[in-house]
Amino acid sequence: MNTESSILRNRIKFAVRRCTGLVVDMDAMLGRPELRVPRIRAWRKFGSPGLNQLLDQLETEFQQDSGFEDGGETTSVHKVLNGIQLVPHPSSP
Repeated sequence: MNTESSILRNRIKFAVRRCTGLVVDMDAMLGRPELRVPRIRAWRKFGSPGLNQLLDQLETEFQQDSGFEDGGETTSVHKVLNGIQLVPHPSSP
């Protein structure tokens, strides 16, 4: 994670804290790709314009990172962001 990404996550962490009064661990909250979109949606429900702007930047960052890793193909994060939730779930043994 680069410095800009760390700064963005810290800004989101403080914005969430202002809205909820709770301290969140951003790495844990966003560490699992299949949980990113539901968490971002939940945070958007606070209706804070400043927080929503930061979340827009975070989603753009995820899209850019995914594009570089897989040659621009659509990933599960992109599919969820486009309203089609096709996140693969681990199969049970």
